[in-house]
Amino acid sequence: RYVWSMGGQEIMGMGGEYHDVDPPARFVCTMQHDMPWYPGSTLMTAEFTEEEGKTALRLTLKSDSKEARDMLAASPWAEKY
Repeated sequence: RYVWSMGGQEIMGMGGEYHDVDPPARFVCTMQHDMPWYPGSTLMTAEFTEEEGKTALRLTLKSDSKEARDMLAASPWAEKY
């Protein structure tokens, strides 16, 4: 379980299960959001690579439905990142 915030606002909590862990390169987990209005869960793949001496993070999200995908794409989180 973890909680995200943006600028001290918009707190969003979620939990889930890890499906694959390959340190330090990647992990795959489900994200079950705390918000009762959010439909279903999301499968997240996080991949870490080195680029010019810095760590780059690539997140790939796969939603349960088109409705859930569209909600994520329209969220302030998508705009920020």
